Amino acid sequence: MKNICVVVVVFCTLSIVRGQDLKMWYDKPAAKWEEALPLGNGRIGMMPYGGVKDEQLVLNEISMWSGSQQDPNNYDAYKRVGEIQRLLFEGKNEEAEKLVNQNFICSGQGSGHGNGANVPYGCFQNFGFLNFIHFIEGDFSNYKRSLDLRTAKAETSFEANGVHYLREYFTSQDQNVGVVRLSANKKKSIGFALHFYRDQDVKDYELRQDEITITGRLPNGIGGDGLEFVGKIKVVAKGGKQQLYDNQIIIKEADEVLVYFTASTSYYSKSPDTDVSINLENAGQWSYSKLFAAHLREYQRTFGRVELTLKDQVSIANLPTDQRIKSFFEHPEEDNAMAALYYQFGRYLMISSAAPKYEKALPP
Repeated sequence: MKNICVVVVVFCTLSIVRGQDLKMWYDKPAAKWEEALPLGNGRIGMMPYGGVKDEQLVLNEISMWSGSQQDPNNYDAYKRVGEIQRLLFEGKNEEAEKLVNQNFICSGQGSGHGNGANVPYGCFQNFGFLNFIHFIEGDFSNYKRSLDLRTAKAETSFEANGVHYLREYFTSQDQNVGVVRLSANKKKSIGFALHFYRDQDVKDYELRQDEITITGRLPNGIGGDGLEFVGKIKVVAKGGKQQLYDNQIIIKEADEVLVYFTASTSYYSKSPDTDVSINLENAGQWSYSKLFAAHLREYQRTFGRVELTLKDQVSIANLPTDQRIKSFFEHPEEDNAMAALYYQFGRYLMISSAAPKYEKALPP
């Protein structure tokens, strides 16, 4: 009897999880950064826009912070505490505030009034941009891009010239790599020119066979070099032709292509170039299915702890998420599941921006 109850409970739990509406989807590419789909593992991140012919992925590494050490403290500030307290007790708040502003604000240039990259305080910076120019002619239809919170994987799909295209993206929670898989239901349909770009601070851009290596130094804010960063992009094609041209990797008539991205900085070690090479080597030993399965297993350890189902009389999950949000704003009582999706999206973002198992991991 106990065994029967256990089976029933497990079955019901799995049914609830599978029944939850945990997919965000859209019927057009992103037009701006806020519309791109966020993927991350707490160290690196990718944000695909889902363009059909011209596709951009924003790449991030969490420790990409310019600047350098500084001591902007005012060590005499404590001497004015008594006077500030006296003024407050006397009801002279404006005079007290003036003393606070004079004594309890750090010295130095702070965040540089919008120029944070070039002052010691520094600022966070995008790692760069990965751009695909896809060799697809004519119009397209049945477009859809989505983010599945159950799997932490994004997809873009559409049809063009009688071919169904599928692009899958995830940032592995198990290996420190971002993965893009491009496939189609017809052989020899995958072709593109791929390049990486970053406007500033790149010291070396090396293009070699199927790999792009980017090395650079962020400014330290006092006229010199600060944090060292290294990134690698690797392209693995099944079938087709491959060539290098003008800082680009060009693929033609492939059946399927995998693109790997990894990055690291001198925040973690003195040899970020070695770190990224090891990351790629480790990931390259696995098939796509095994790499994704390991990612999903690690991701579900945390995401799978919480289930929330809010039922509706009629589901409107068939609406694109941007339209659904507008509908929810006007009639929230008609879409309880949207509240559950919003809650789970918040959990997803926290999990995707934290890496507690890594030494020197930075907070979200």
